[in-house]
This record gives sequence, structure tokens and C-alpha cells, in this order.
Amino acid sequence: MGEILLWIKEFPYYKWPLTILIFEHGEAGKLKMEFWITPFDHAAVEGIDRSTVTQLKENDVIGLHGVLSTMIKSKNLKVS
Repeated sequence: MGEILLWIKEFPYYKWPLTILIFEHGEAGKLKMEFWITPFDHAAVEGIDRSTVTQLKENDVIGLHGVLSTMIKSKNLKVS
């Protein structure tokens, strides 16, 4: 318990390149982010070989609770 899933934050399971629109220090700006993640029914600490990738179908609804805030924190971005 308490082990970290380091492999799940690596390509090809997760990627999010950023495009930051230019703004001056202290001014408001816009952050454009496109990302992909691989959803898992079970993500094992031992790695992908012990994990189960979710089989998505067209029009499936998935929850992304906490994903965006975790991604933003991992890049040390400040959101107001």
C-alpha cells in the first residue's frame, strides 16, 4: 500500500503538450491544453502487464475526477 504508479504517467499511456498564449507577467493569460490518457479498469503498481485497459465504445461516458488538477500540479502551474 502507498506504492506509486510511475509507469502510468509515461508515454504511451499519458501525454499532454501545452500551448501557452503570450501574455505579460502579472496579466491574465490563456492556457490551451490537449491531452490523452489511457483509461484503466485496474491499474496495477506492477505495470501494464498486470493492468486492465478499459474497452471504450462510441458515446461511452467516462469520469475524469481529479485528472486535470493532478496534471496541472505535476507541471507546477498556478490556476486562479
